Amino acid sequence: MKKSLLVLFFSGTLLVAGQLSAQNYNWDAKPVLHSVPESYKKESAVFILDKRHIKYVPAEKGDDIDVYRTVHRIIRLLDDKGVEYFNTMTIGAPAGAEIQNVSARTIKANGKVVSLTKNQIKTNKDEHGMLQYHLAFEGVEKGDEVELFYTEKRPFSIFGVEMMQFSLPVAKAKFQIEAPDYLVFETKGYNEFPAAKDTLMGKTKLYSAEASGIDALEEEEYSDLTPNLKRIEYKLAFSGGNDVRLYTWNDLAKRIFDLSYTFNDREKDAVERYLKPLNLSEIKSEEEKIIAIESAIKKDIVLNDELNDRSYLMMNTVLEKKTAGELGMLRLHTACFKAAGIQHEVGVTSNRFQYPVDDKFENWNKLDIYLIYFPKTKQYAMPASSTLRYPAIPVLARENKGIFCKVTTLGNVTSAIASVRNIPALTMDESVNNIIANVSFDKESMVPEVNFRHLFKGYSAFSLREAVEFVAKDKEKELALALCGITQQADDIQSYSFKNKGLQHYSDNKALELESVVKAEHLMEKAGSKWLFKVGDVIGRQAEMYQEKKRKLPINMPYPHALVRDITINVPDGYKIVNPEAVRFVVADKDNSMGFKSDYTLEGNKMVIHINEFYSRSAYPISEIAPFRKVINAAADFNKVTLVMEKL
Repeated sequence: MKKSLLVLFFSGTLLVAGQLSAQNYNWDAKPVLHSVPESYKKESAVFILDKRHIKYVPAEKGDDIDVYRTVHRIIRLLDDKGVEYFNTMTIGAPAGAEIQNVSARTIKANGKVVSLTKNQIKTNKDEHGMLQYHLAFEGVEKGDEVELFYTEKRPFSIFGVEMMQFSLPVAKAKFQIEAPDYLVFETKGYNEFPAAKDTLMGKTKLYSAEASGIDALEEEEYSDLTPNLKRIEYKLAFSGGNDVRLYTWNDLAKRIFDLSYTFNDREKDAVERYLKPLNLSEIKSEEEKIIAIESAIKKDIVLNDELNDRSYLMMNTVLEKKTAGELGMLRLHTACFKAAGIQHEVGVTSNRFQYPVDDKFENWNKLDIYLIYFPKTKQYAMPASSTLRYPAIPVLARENKGIFCKVTTLGNVTSAIASVRNIPALTMDESVNNIIANVSFDKESMVPEVNFRHLFKGYSAFSLREAVEFVAKDKEKELALALCGITQQADDIQSYSFKNKGLQHYSDNKALELESVVKAEHLMEKAGSKWLFKVGDVIGRQAEMYQEKKRKLPINMPYPHALVRDITINVPDGYKIVNPEAVRFVVADKDNSMGFKSDYTLEGNKMVIHINEFYSRSAYPISEIAPFRKVINAAADFNKVTLVMEKL
């Protein structure tokens, strides 16, 4: 979670018993070159070893526990590119941590060991004021190994994750937690990385996991890399010999409840006064009440992400000062909905493109997107977005799970339990990018003029609504030019206008429309007595997937969507189109869950082309890469279609 919420959530101290020594770590005094697995000899470099050692040590004074995280890597350089990758390195610590030591050396191909001197390790501060170490391995060559380890001292951490896979292969990966035996951790491995096994050594417990032969994995088109990388997550589950499980989803729900629903009388009075002018009693529909409350808050209160003053968590302060941070906005929404009698649940989720929520492993660490769920409408709102409006929420929160706070009352006692909720995708028909085009030709020059209507709905309209709403007048034509996609010359756009502007259309999902007239001389060429019309360019440039490299990642798109294009071509008098069948494409998978289909009709001197490109799901397995590639390429191939016109 974001730091502001962590400060509020984590309170109290852990039971400390006994001591562990501070972190001490060393490498082999007499290193030798390692052999490289045969399957990796064509790589530029190989991680011979990638080890993470996390040690929990009770502080010498007080009840604090320090955390020492050591990273130890040995990298074999196999070609000049590998040398270029690793002849210099930069090491930095996350916020709140400090690097306590850095050691590095080169093991030459002839066995000579060259340790880095202080002059070869420079320091400076990054843009956030954090200290960085810059390592320069001078004279490193193909066949050498570079080795380094460094230790960070961190504040106590309840949850954590270590990524164990990169864009280069790892011959051996090791993960360890070393902690006093009264701190009991649980771990879970993902994407075939194993969970850790624990061993008790006196009063110290060691949790260890390792894997060999981890292949390189890189971003691929239409994929989400991070969720598919091998990783291990960990959390503190028990402490001090108690058998009460710590940091469960129910614990999270209770803390969300305390944060979101605890208001004093002064705050309640301020909220009642704020809601009075909205005349909510005169609004019959609960959905309309939700929209009215959210619209008022986001119009009146300025969101300031940098605002950390705790006084701005108080509703009377927020309403007086007209500004709030993320948590203040969350509290204001819940206070208003509660006062208005609108049933709702506060929840939190993660970015599914990075770390989708695993409800079977209670890791709070990546939960930083706050949502409000409305059981009666089965829709969501995002309080901390100044531009989104109910029921629009970021696509990265959909097709994910969320942990929601379900309020329960027994007698005079009100509390909360966790409700794990699936946050569904929008259907493909709710997110569309449609084109309606009418093409005519100048009688003398045969220059095409295209009357366009571009329509954007659902996630296809995300960020566009903001762009159109807030674009400066002198930049508006540039935006229209980019959305048209048919030309790069601003002078080609004869006129344009936007319809259904305004952020309120996030609520009704009314299509944002761009109407434009474009002179498209570049779409017409003369070939002897014939004219060649590049009709494929009318739909704008399409993506391609022609590479034949073996696919490793499943197919992921941000959201299901459809793209419908209707193109009417007014054939000039005295001409005919001799190859209308060139626009006919029928490409789909066996289940018809994705496809690119185009056909045409001829009506007198009009040719009407109808195109439907659709993806009813956002995710497809690797086994579907062949039909997926065919659909993507069908759209790209349509770009190449040229209609031939000749005189009758």
